[in-house]
Amino acid sequence: MAPLALHLLVLVPILLSLVASQDWKAERSQDPFEKCMQDPDYEQLLKVTILEADNRIGGRIFTYRDQNTGWIGELGAMRMPSSHRILHKLCQGLGLNLTKFTQYDKNTWTEVHEVKLRNYVVEKVPEKLGYALRPQEKGHSPEDIYQMAL
Repeated sequence: MAPLALHLLVLVPILLSLVASQDWKAERSQDPFEKCMQDPDYEQLLKVTILEADNRIGGRIFTYRDQNTGWIGELGAMRMPSSHRILHKLCQGLGLNLTKFTQYDKNTWTEVHEVKLRNYVVEKVPEKLGYALRPQEKGHSPEDIYQMAL
């Protein structure tokens, strides 16, 4: 009798890897995917198709490294909206600690045109960043100026 071939369609690869790590910790079972991974001919048993929304592998993980300054920034997975309930439940099941993401902090730095200022200064005196502001824009926060432009 020919072995049963399983087809797996992966829409969110990062979730698959998280679940796989959780399954790895679990007791051995007769799970068909586990059987495929233990079989030397698993390519014949398990067909995997991974769909990515971008031409870059990694999904939400996108780490930016500035070669000049050595700074590293996470541009993708640094935050998970509360509306992503399945992902939050999976993280909870894995025992992962999540840190609350702070969207805005008045004490962090803004650096533009080699001028580095605390956010609370930029909010009060945005012209210190060196932009040519119109008279009606002076003294307004960047958010206010953005809203005026709309």
